Amino acid sequence: MTHFNDNNTKNNSQIAESHLISANQCLEDGNPELALFFYNQAIELNPDNDQIYYKLGQTLMQLERYEDAINAYSKSIQINPDFPWSYNSLGEVLIKLERWEEAIAAYTQFIKFNNNFCWAYFGLGESFFKLNQIEKSINYYEKAIKFEPTNCWIYIKLGDALLKLDQPENAIKSYSQAIQLNPNIDWFYEKLAETFLSKNQLDNAIQAYQNAITINPQSWHYIEIGKILIQQELWDLALDYLIKGLQIQPDYHEAYDYISTIFKQKNQLLDAILCEVHHQLPIRLIQKIFNLSDDHFITTHTEKNLTKIPVYPLSNIELTPPKFIEGSLNPHFQLTSINFPETFVYSIPQGKVWADTLTSAVLNSENQLITDLSTGSAALLVNSPHLIVTQNIGKIVAFLSVKWGENYYHWMFDIIARFGLLLQHFLIEEIDYFVVNRCQLNYEQETLKLLNIPAEKIIESCKNPFLKADKLLIPSYSHATSRTPKWACNFLKNLCLNYPENLELLPLERVYLSRSSASYRQVSNEAEVILFLQQFGFTVLSLETLSVRQQAYYMANTKVIISPHGAALTNLVFCSPGTQVIEFLMPNWTLSCYWELSNIVGCDYYCLFCEPADFGRSPTDGSQNIKVNLDSLLKLMQWAGVV
Repeated sequence: MTHFNDNNTKNNSQIAESHLISANQCLEDGNPELALFFYNQAIELNPDNDQIYYKLGQTLMQLERYEDAINAYSKSIQINPDFPWSYNSLGEVLIKLERWEEAIAAYTQFIKFNNNFCWAYFGLGESFFKLNQIEKSINYYEKAIKFEPTNCWIYIKLGDALLKLDQPENAIKSYSQAIQLNPNIDWFYEKLAETFLSKNQLDNAIQAYQNAITINPQSWHYIEIGKILIQQELWDLALDYLIKGLQIQPDYHEAYDYISTIFKQKNQLLDAILCEVHHQLPIRLIQKIFNLSDDHFITTHTEKNLTKIPVYPLSNIELTPPKFIEGSLNPHFQLTSINFPETFVYSIPQGKVWADTLTSAVLNSENQLITDLSTGSAALLVNSPHLIVTQNIGKIVAFLSVKWGENYYHWMFDIIARFGLLLQHFLIEEIDYFVVNRCQLNYEQETLKLLNIPAEKIIESCKNPFLKADKLLIPSYSHATSRTPKWACNFLKNLCLNYPENLELLPLERVYLSRSSASYRQVSNEAEVILFLQQFGFTVLSLETLSVRQQAYYMANTKVIISPHGAALTNLVFCSPGTQVIEFLMPNWTLSCYWELSNIVGCDYYCLFCEPADFGRSPTDGSQNIKVNLDSLLKLMQWAGVV
């Protein structure tokens, strides 16, 4: 009987060894899932073999099944507590799970067996760093360096720890040593530059960023140099670097604020406002810095290789002045009429397009910018060496992305409404792809679904900014005039109000639209405003919590709307004629778009100028919070006949 059991055990071991060979082959073939199967088969036949559990743990690590890997390594240690590498691997997986104390225990146990392995000390350094025990972290990083003195990454980590211990001089030495070992990694220079900045060594910081640019030019390298040059009051040179940064990333918002600062120092106030408020550069400046001639720029009137398909003729609307009780209106509110230009769909063969949050550029096959189809600082993209066509789509592509296209107002009027031009002459089936800024938020997905645009036909500029197509179709963009012509309003109404579903909502006669969830331009005394309005039968709505169709329903069925200036008032487009609107405005930053929209859809528009509630924000960029004077609001409501 004993002889039989011995043979059986021997056979099991042989089969288990065969499974191990198969598992190892699976790993070599890039099939870790199948390797797991063979390791588990081997364990069933030979459950007391610590090496099988160790290899199982390595495979589970590869598959990022970290908890299972911990169990495998722990079992290996239980069977054979004298095999050091199980402790080391256990430490690695515990670091992955940010279980720092347990990782320290595992690495400490490993070092009892093997005290000359660099990466165990490195793991201890990492764990103590995360636990904010910086002196211990430095000690272990230095021990790791003794065993791997030519590894640049350990010096980088040591530098980070030294910085946290407020030893910038030693951090500079450590970063410099990493760069000496590997001078071809741009972010090593970034760390060095940031440390020089902390020591106010501005010229050294500039040089470090310039070295990073030589390796891998990134927008923030140029922007950071520009910021340093501003500190040195080298205005023109700073401007040059900031704009070169924008050439790589035209929607680097912060850069426009710095450029605005420079323009103010140079007393170029109109240019400063253009940058600060509109996040846009003067085209003459772009032409000068990048040496662009007028030949680089064309319009739809001068481009010969372009087809214009007419849609709507010229139109005009007379404007009723806004009603207000105190304050003064800026010139935009003093218009007496608006002319809406004729609209087209433009067809461009072999066209190229770029879009981000602040820019949309349309170029012909000769890389000339078609300026009246482009938005933002599109001239930055002309002849840019940094642009790479992310997709050569071919086929027929409709391009609708625009500056600010990720904002609700601009999404509805600059993107969705322009589908109304496109679909006058083309069927959805005739167009291969539709390019929009983004299709991720609920209102973006909902409106495209209402248009019956298949998801597979949608391309997002935020993921594929630079595209080329056999034929581009681009509807007219009305950035030079009002964005809310009658045809656009009618299209949006028909799209969002003509639906068969019963929304099971009850109409609200009087609504206050809250901006409490916004990060800026809030009403600081909103609680008081709401209590005041509730006594007159107002209901508070946060429209961003509703679907577009729900928003449209409420706006179409209400009689009085009170709201601070903001994207929620886009939904005035759904209002019935005669709806009364009171908009809270700031004295230093007033946009007339919702007054114009009210005129077009027939609303009775009033505005109330409010006080700024905080002075930490710029008064000219529209971000300041406001405080509503309740006495003034009551007077305006009495004039409107609301009370």
